[in-house]
Amino acid sequence: MKNCKLWGILLLLGGLLAVAPAVVKAVSGVNADNVRVKIYTEQGDDTFRAITTRTNDDGVVVAKDVLPGWYRMDIDEDHVQDSQSLGVRLRMLDKDGKRLNEETTVDMYVKLNGEKYLAKQVKTDDSGWLETSGLVSGNEYKLEFDSTDSASLHEKEGSPRVKVKAKVRQSDWFNAFYERTNDAKVLEVRDVVPGQYQFSYKTGDRDPALPFVLKARFRDEDGERLKEPTPIKLSVYKEQGGEEIRHLVGTVMTNHRGVATIPGVMTEMDYKVEVLAN
Repeated sequence: MKNCKLWGILLLLGGLLAVAPAVVKAVSGVNADNVRVKIYTEQGDDTFRAITTRTNDDGVVVAKDVLPGWYRMDIDEDHVQDSQSLGVRLRMLDKDGKRLNEETTVDMYVKLNGEKYLAKQVKTDDSGWLETSGLVSGNEYKLEFDSTDSASLHEKEGSPRVKVKAKVRQSDWFNAFYERTNDAKVLEVRDVVPGQYQFSYKTGDRDPALPFVLKARFRDEDGERLKEPTPIKLSVYKEQGGEEIRHLVGTVMTNHRGVATIPGVMTEMDYKVEVLAN
């Protein structure tokens, strides 16, 4: 095991810290095509599994709407090999949950023996996509960029901006997503795991008393994508007698892709999402 760990550190240092070779290869993994990967993140001062997925044929993990923060990718033990590393292709959000819409320099840190080291800097494209290779299963990486490098989300008549805050397991509340609805007042979000969620309009965009429609793709407690119609239980917290009481809103069914459309979602309220076993 010590040799494996040493190899992992050497591979990391070679893959992330070395001077780039004269011939730049496309992002890829090593001995990691079509492997199952569990992705953990630290948000709101707590670590939880956000996504369970598979790499593509090039050994690359592809994920959208990735917040700045700490991440760890664990290859399923049945798929672990020697001399193995992962590539990633990530669409980044800023600290407020807005999608990046210009080239942004992202600092990638790695934690080794409890210490944080700057491994490399990677530029996103103008749509916020970041690509890099050489990540080692089990190592912790932090994605960070300057607080002034925030995305812009301008006002658009008929499409109010909605801020989404989340609280997953034992985490504190954190900014999860910030986007406009479409003209029909539908907000689309993906990779929603069980937890609590709050929604609020950008001040001045819309009367907070007016609802919107949420179209969400849900994942289960382990971050697994739902692959069959699944019931989603929705509750809301309301203050009564000086304390918050949870009230059942109802149960909706997803389709076979884990997508459900929920009308009548109100802002300034605290919703709880539970994915029920069939």
